[in-house]
Amino acid sequence: MKKGLLVAIISLIGLSALAELTGAGYYRIQNFKTGRYIYVTDNRGSINWQTTDADVSALKLFKGFEKASSNPETIIYIDNTSGVLTLEAQGTRLSALLDDTQIKLYQNSDGTYYAYASKSGVTKYLSDGAQGSGEEGRMATNGNGDYRKWLIIPVNEGDYFGVLPTVEVNGEFFAPFYADFAFTLPEGMKAFFVSQIYGKNACMKEITGVVPAAIPVFIKCDGPSPADNIINLVLQNGSFPSDNILKGVYFDNTGYNHFNATSYDPATMRVLGVTSEGKLGFVTASELTYLPANQSYLTVSADDPAEITLLSEEEFIAGITDLDAEVFEGPVDVYNLNGILVRKNLTKNEINNLPKGIYIAGGKKIYVK
Repeated sequence: MKKGLLVAIISLIGLSALAELTGAGYYRIQNFKTGRYIYVTDNRGSINWQTTDADVSALKLFKGFEKASSNPETIIYIDNTSGVLTLEAQGTRLSALLDDTQIKLYQNSDGTYYAYASKSGVTKYLSDGAQGSGEEGRMATNGNGDYRKWLIIPVNEGDYFGVLPTVEVNGEFFAPFYADFAFTLPEGMKAFFVSQIYGKNACMKEITGVVPAAIPVFIKCDGPSPADNIINLVLQNGSFPSDNILKGVYFDNTGYNHFNATSYDPATMRVLGVTSEGKLGFVTASELTYLPANQSYLTVSADDPAEITLLSEEEFIAGITDLDAEVFEGPVDVYNLNGILVRKNLTKNEINNLPKGIYIAGGKKIYVK
């Protein structure tokens, strides 16, 4: 049988076989032969369909559920409800790694899947190119037999996703977090963002309900291990708070052929940590070259302090001068907390008509209710 005809038959079979999946949702993909999971560590790749050379090194392979259980790089969104297969992870359509050639799935009789792409009569199958039982594999497009078979595993309570905390303060555990999926938290866990900085303090606010996809946050955890902090991945998205000033990164890939990492600048970046006073805050890292993957961080001006303590909104506002007090005489210029001029020569009544928030007026921090 000609290769082009075989590809056409596989394509038709593949669409119907996708009904075996549980529908649009979040999955992990594990190699049937080696047991290694796919990690999406980059958003770059290519394939030359004339020479059939493919660069799929953005997809790495590692063994062990303990490692995969807390890593957003392993979470892949799969959807075929529109008739066109979509695989996305880390803000990236996986087809973009193959020059926007659609990746297809074909289910085998044993329940495993082939993942492949086709063009001009040429078909390339994703496979684990590293034989043996080592922890790390190598994504390839020339593997054979069981090395090109994949298990597609729904993320659920049995094959869970748990948050791994990296900061401990007074017996409580926290994790900076940035991932391309929405989620809800169980009772006891909380998600926060930072809305404002003033001096050595920052205002943190809680997100309730669905935490949106692609929002940089930090999470208060229940315990020190991912199994203590299982979260529920959901398809519906939450509301993104407009005053979140945290930033986030997906990738920390420093490979020579796929460098995709964010350099850490101690003058303008702060990472979640413990202040010298033993409080939770965003601090200057002592030894950090690149920001870790899937981490939130805080950008600051070069003259901001090395340590910025996190306060609840109530605590943050408590240190603000009441506008009803006589804090200035006559009209004053009003600035936001970033030092940007809001309005010039405002009276107290005019300041009261500004949108709710915190401002600097007459050299004082004031709160407009």
